[in-house]
Amino acid sequence: PTITPEASLTPTHVSAPVITNLTFPERLYSDTDLGKGEVYFIDLEGDITSAQITALAGECMDVDFIALEPYKKMIEGEPNEGIFGFEQYCYRCPGISEEVILMQLQLFDEEGYASEPWAYSFLCEDETPYE
Repeated sequence: PTITPEASLTPTHVSAPVITNLTFPERLYSDTDLGKGEVYFIDLEGDITSAQITALAGECMDVDFIALEPYKKMIEGEPNEGIFGFEQYCYRCPGISEEVILMQLQLFDEEGYASEPWAYSFLCEDETPYE
């Protein structure tokens, strides 16, 4: 299962990239589990230069932001419309068995335009269960 929150499909500028969907696991295990997400996007000019992931909530997520180059992580599509992947760990506060982490992803293009941010959340749990 993945979390797919709704987002505004109205870009801040007609040339700005648009995130149409984002998928990410509902839960990760603190410091051991690598979550793999996918970002679905449209960009009329095909000039996205970066994606920035920012922690909005999660007291022990010791990260200001994560920057990546979407075209190096393309899963399918082209510069104008496609899907790229990203990976992320989580870190929960000591003494807390689980914590809800809220993150935000935003795309930027060569002109300096930014997409509307897309927020996503997941549960960061204490440890990987034994199988």
